[in-house]
Amino acid sequence: MIFALISMLSGSALAADHGASLELGTLGAFDQGWETFRERNNLPSFGVQAQVAVHDRVAVVGSYHRHRAGALHSFNLDRFESGVPGGGEGFVASFTGNTFGLGIRADIEPVPILQPYVSASGLLVQGTARLDDDTDDDENPNQIVARGLAPGFAVAGGGQLLVGAPSWTVAPTLHLEMGYNWTTQLDLDALGDVAFRGFYLRTGLGVRF
Repeated sequence: MIFALISMLSGSALAADHGASLELGTLGAFDQGWETFRERNNLPSFGVQAQVAVHDRVAVVGSYHRHRAGALHSFNLDRFESGVPGGGEGFVASFTGNTFGLGIRADIEPVPILQPYVSASGLLVQGTARLDDDTDDDENPNQIVARGLAPGFAVAGGGQLLVGAPSWTVAPTLHLEMGYNWTTQLDLDALGDVAFRGFYLRTGLGVRF
């Protein structure tokens, strides 16, 4: 029974050529510029990935991931306005990023129910940063907005759980991937600059067909 189950789970390893998945994870951001937007050295990430097979074990991979970060900065006005005891002001610093990736994935010799792989991708990050002292007002004249672009790359290794019988034309998959991403500095004008540099971890649920 155990051998039959393993055969069923691993049977789709070579039959599935293309795929798509939803992904969730964290993105490394070890750069001092992030201190304005986030205390931790990573950003939550969610997105989609699709692959098109071009050889028995090689596929072209495209991806899109979105990242968000924000922090509240406050200060006391006592030393500026003597007539306002305990008065305080502040602003919210936020960042929204969109990362587009295109690259190659190569499958390694599969083991029962698991398909190991390595990948390399070029990246393009579009980022928008905001400083806002009134987040309830979308038209706040005091809001500062800056946008920028930064190219980069990512290299990774992972494993994909293979489920399904050889006769299945569509099979569900679950994967876990860890890698390293690097980008140039993303220039945000007066708000400084940031870079995505560090390790990332990502998991995904999808289909192969």
